[in-house]
Amino acid sequence: MYFVSECLLIKNENQYLCEHIQTNARAGIEHFFIYDNNSDVSVESFLSDYPELQKLCTIEIFPDTENKQIDCYKHFLDTHRNDSIYCAFVDTDEMFEGNLTALLKSNHTLYEFKGIVHGCNGQTFYEDKPLKERFFADTNPKFCYEKDVVKLSEVVTQLPHKSICKTDDKITDTKNVTLHHYFYKSFEEFFLKIKRGVIQKNTVRKLSYFFYHNSLPKTEVKKVLDNLDFKTEKNEK
Repeated sequence: MYFVSECLLIKNENQYLCEHIQTNARAGIEHFFIYDNNSDVSVESFLSDYPELQKLCTIEIFPDTENKQIDCYKHFLDTHRNDSIYCAFVDTDEMFEGNLTALLKSNHTLYEFKGIVHGCNGQTFYEDKPLKERFFADTNPKFCYEKDVVKLSEVVTQLPHKSICKTDDKITDTKNVTLHHYFYKSFEEFFLKIKRGVIQKNTVRKLSYFFYHNSLPKTEVKKVLDNLDFKTEKNEK
């Protein structure tokens, strides 16, 4: 049995996966249960080029469902609940810094992390460099939400941003362990996230992102949207 593992639902994010696994493994994650949501290049195929990382992972193929993230977590609890004492329910763009193992030895049921959001740093296009080198913490983030590391024996239901547990033994003082959230990334990567269905086109976040990138040349913005065949009222005018 692992002391702490991770449950990760992923679709077409292999370019971030090595950094994610390496970073969270350094923080103490011992095993990664990766649910591949029909990626164009499968996670298994991608990781075959990285055997040292692949051996840390159990890969499940997970189809699209109406509530795929909740359904993924339910499958994990039904199938792998007894494989670990604790589990982190995070996304590919969320990475821990610090000694997670030492923190969890305080033996609480639920550890709630409010992620440090990283901005776009004025970047328009994807670069093949680590996220931690490309993006720095946003001093005035547009949003922030919690992610949980939870004792699996106590979980009743796992939601995307909340664990429903048998007890209310929760702490938010995560001391020297932080969760970095690389949500925005570049303008190009943000809209690829929308095309994957992670963010709906009609959300306020999309509109705020236009303002977030108001320093970018309009020609670059249009090029990104045209390359991704992303049509909005704003770029059709």
